[in-house]
Amino acid sequence: MKSLRAVICSIILVSSSSSTAIAANNGPVEAGQRIALVDVAKVFKAHTRFNASLEQMKKDAEMFQTMMRTEQNKLAAEAELLKQANPNDPDFKAKETEISKKLAELQVTQSQKGRDISEKEARLYFDTYVEVTQQIANYADRNGIGLVLRFNSAPIDAADRKSVIEGVNREIVFQVGRDITDQVIATINGTQIGSAPRINR
Repeated sequence: MKSLRAVICSIILVSSSSSTAIAANNGPVEAGQRIALVDVAKVFKAHTRFNASLEQMKKDAEMFQTMMRTEQNKLAAEAELLKQANPNDPDFKAKETEISKKLAELQVTQSQKGRDISEKEARLYFDTYVEVTQQIANYADRNGIGLVLRFNSAPIDAADRKSVIEGVNREIVFQVGRDITDQVIATINGTQIGSAPRINR
């Protein structure tokens, strides 16, 4: 799922208030509109329900893998015993076929479970992203914000080449009082924090 996370985290999020959401149909957005910023990656990391669901998926996957290993070990033990049997024994071929069939069924089950987990994880990311964008749009509407852009608020690690390169390529290089990430997180998690930052034109 790394590719999905990369796609999710690379989307530039633009949310409009109800008064400007149909600007594309009514002409260009007026100059001097209020703009805010949101660190989407930070919102995902702090989203309690999202992370709880993700953790539960991880536990389910680990339990399944444990079960698979147990079954594979049983079949491996049976196959080892079969090596000691007489190949001319009437039951030898039947037992060999049975073990091969069970191994094939385990592989199919594991493949199907893997697809199921991937689909559920993708759906969780999608549903959470939709929720986040909706909450941002609602917040923007309540506070008269006409445009919300995604940015990265994480500090750049000078000792990490990847971090430095990503930092150099950031589109937002400076902002003061326009970060509404904490307010969005508080809304999503059902907590309360201080008043919203004052965003000037």
